[in-house]
Amino acid sequence: MVLSTSAVHAGSLTLGAASGYNVFTLGAYSTPGGTDIQGSVAVGGSFTATGSLSINEAPGSATPGTVGLVAGGNLSLAGGQLDNTNAGNAWVGGNVSSSSYFNFEHNLNYVGTLNSSNTVVGGTTNHISSGTMPIDFPSAATSLDQLSNTLAGEATNGIVVVNGSTYTLTATGCTLCVFDLSSGSFTNSAININAPSSATVVINVSGTSDSFTNGSINYTGGATANDTLFNFGSATALSTTGMTIYGSVLAPWATFTGTNGSIDGELIAASVTGETAELESGDIFNGNLGNSATPEPSTWALMAIALVPWVLFRARRTASSRP
Repeated sequence: MVLSTSAVHAGSLTLGAASGYNVFTLGAYSTPGGTDIQGSVAVGGSFTATGSLSINEAPGSATPGTVGLVAGGNLSLAGGQLDNTNAGNAWVGGNVSSSSYFNFEHNLNYVGTLNSSNTVVGGTTNHISSGTMPIDFPSAATSLDQLSNTLAGEATNGIVVVNGSTYTLTATGCTLCVFDLSSGSFTNSAININAPSSATVVINVSGTSDSFTNGSINYTGGATANDTLFNFGSATALSTTGMTIYGSVLAPWATFTGTNGSIDGELIAASVTGETAELESGDIFNGNLGNSATPEPSTWALMAIALVPWVLFRARRTASSRP
């Protein structure tokens, strides 16, 4: 689609409601536990951990306000704690229960019921209405979908050189450096990122079912992991196995599965299942994604014609609800 950009209004592109969270899912999150989520967590559906889990223990910059944990549905735990670092409050849109000792070190706010036999609350316990929950997840889903689509449509200004299983991404002279990775499946691969200092890096990864297995992500220039966003604009399934993703992940349509390894950054997904990877908050995304272009009325007719195939594609994807 090619449109004139001579008459536009600019708007800042951000992660919106997801900004600052170590984990942000639009649907459910499940884990067998035995891992840590260092920063704050927001889950649009139910949050289920069948083993011990520590949350918000070292949030760093991953602390939006005073919220440590938001679950839009039920919260089912099996031991662990929600740390009170920066007053990590919990907000639950359904029922709260734990099959083993779980310590909410600050305030617990919940809509449904509280099974207090295995829960300890260091602050106050508040029974609230659903209207007081801090996140509107349907609105966040719309915004994140739009952001992912916009970033996927950005013109590339970086070069990708493939040598066997090594991918070298190089960009110069850019403040927003955009790369396209045409392969969505990486096994024993090294992804080397060389971009200028203070630049924001967007890596658009194609494919509907993407995976990273036993590889590495390395920064060889001035740009860093907390400047980098991997955008999976078409993925409905995304998995990592035995490796660390240095950088943040935007995959608003994907069910994510992490097996061992870690993500050192922010994870944004439709849902998470069987999570055994560590979620680390040292490199929460703080890059500058720039501005979006909003067309003037004179361009809407052309856009309406050009967007018909895209609208039909998205309609097919939204025919089924998020996990």
